[in-house]
Amino acid sequence: MQRYIIKRLLAALPTMAIVGVVVFSIIHLAPGDPAAIMAGEDADYEQVEAMREAMGLLDPIPVQFWNFVSGVATGDFGESIFSGHKVSQLILDRVEPTLSLALISLSISIIVSIPAGVLAAWKMNSIFDRIVMILALTGYAVPYFALGYVMIILFAVKLPWFPPGGYVYMSESFSQYIYHLLLPSFVLGFAGSALITRMTRATMLEVLKEDYVRTARAKGLGETIVLLRHAFRNAANPVITVIGFSIAGFISGVVITETVFAIPGMGRLITESIAQRDFQIIQSTILIVALIYVMVNLVICRSKDKVRFIMSTKTEAQDIQFQGLRPKIPWYIAMVNALWRNPNMLIGLIFVMIVAIIALLAPLLIKLGILEDPFIFDPLNRLLPPGRAEDGKLFLFGSGPLGRDIFSIVVYGSRVSLFVGLAVAIIAAIVGSFIGIVAGYFSKVDDIIMRFMDGIMAIPGILLAIVLMAILGPRIENVIFALTVVDSPRTARIVRSVVLTIKESQYVDAAHAFGATKTRILLRHIAPNTFAPVIVQATFLFASAILAEASLSFLGAGVPPDIPTWGNIIGEGRIYFISNSNIVILPSVGLFLLALAINMFGDGLRDSLDPKLRGKT
Repeated sequence: MQRYIIKRLLAALPTMAIVGVVVFSIIHLAPGDPAAIMAGEDADYEQVEAMREAMGLLDPIPVQFWNFVSGVATGDFGESIFSGHKVSQLILDRVEPTLSLALISLSISIIVSIPAGVLAAWKMNSIFDRIVMILALTGYAVPYFALGYVMIILFAVKLPWFPPGGYVYMSESFSQYIYHLLLPSFVLGFAGSALITRMTRATMLEVLKEDYVRTARAKGLGETIVLLRHAFRNAANPVITVIGFSIAGFISGVVITETVFAIPGMGRLITESIAQRDFQIIQSTILIVALIYVMVNLVICRSKDKVRFIMSTKTEAQDIQFQGLRPKIPWYIAMVNALWRNPNMLIGLIFVMIVAIIALLAPLLIKLGILEDPFIFDPLNRLLPPGRAEDGKLFLFGSGPLGRDIFSIVVYGSRVSLFVGLAVAIIAAIVGSFIGIVAGYFSKVDDIIMRFMDGIMAIPGILLAIVLMAILGPRIENVIFALTVVDSPRTARIVRSVVLTIKESQYVDAAHAFGATKTRILLRHIAPNTFAPVIVQATFLFASAILAEASLSFLGAGVPPDIPTWGNIIGEGRIYFISNSNIVILPSVGLFLLALAINMFGDGLRDSLDPKLRGKT
């Protein structure tokens, strides 16, 4: 056991080293002079130099890195440039709310999702199974902030059962502590339970086919004993492992949930520090969060192979490797056939196409006067209810804080969401495929490339994207770049796993025997067989990028606030959502339906291309 622990700790060191380098580089990647940014626009030369000295920027880069590493090793994270307080103390003050929210929501997610997944597998294709899968698919598609505001409107405003926000420390009142955390924990737990539910169902479906399960039933054992003692016990390891990897998603959700419910945790500390350009706090909090993520997965994961399998699978049975064989029919023909066999897939595709057509026609609709121009501010008509204003303008769903028509923003904002989502899906698929093919085929560089990918994935996606946006600035192309950096490693892992299987297949061995070059083998035999899983992964990246862009804009770290997007209008109207809920509800519904439609299409596409799932849906 001791040898195993040492081995796992040594395996985690490269990942943490890469995280450390990335976090240290944050302050040096920022455009311009970080000291000048911190000192402010009105600072003179002497003040900027004093700030540069206080930040340690006058030392050579190697000395700065050594000071950073030695400070982390001793628990000395320096002082906040903005407030002057010890960073370690600021973090300690915020730990309790964040850990409480994460643990309670994770507990809710586990308690609900595991029984639901087990029963859904047991009653496969039943009404209960379909309801569970619909709820799980909803968990993937609903934005954290949208669900949070809906819950506040329903259960804190309409039905005053819970407080709308805030936090009470455990030492002050335990009952109030739980009372204030129930609603935000449900929001975070519902979204986080989707992956655990689907993984539980997928592993149970595989285990229930095994001979020992049929033998147990033949002996006359009750279904409860068969499910719990024989089936779930053998399906538990992948489920436990995926719970560990889902912690990154919970941490990302905490950042948004704390903002919605005004909880003074580490998530809000990070967003506040980024707004203030307090790099000391940004570096320290991200490093601590990444360390927690790595250590949790170090404890949970029992083998290197299992870690890599789970990290490369984010949805149910996303093992679309074809067991190293070429598909019997081309993937595009399989997709067309699947559209007629799977109505959910067809509905999702039709909805996405309708939204895309409306988005493309939005400028024409504005010229024809059907839509109001969402770029024009109209302070005289701000925060109006649905109907006509005094000047005759029609606000179908009311107006926002800047007097812009909410319906026009929702229609026009779909252009930004579709463009960002499609661009991220395409670029991340191409970049991730290239990295995965190189890592999978050339074993000499495999470990180096994958350790770097592990380091990037150890930083929760939303935090990494926020930091990159703080460095690069609020522009659409920067949003695309930030989300591509976040999503490419996941695609790389999936493609790598496919390549590792394909390169051991007989037709690749035959190509080697006939003297084919490595380039020809990669382009002719390996790369074409990665298209199917990459296309499926791209559909999920499409949906996740749309939600991520909205989340960044909601937090004020996305596209410029004057550009009409769904995230921006929700961010503008969140302080008015109780009196004018349309500002938040309508764009949230648009986000949810679009992401749900894309995921429905992706689910159907995945099932149609995977021979192990084909015909079961």
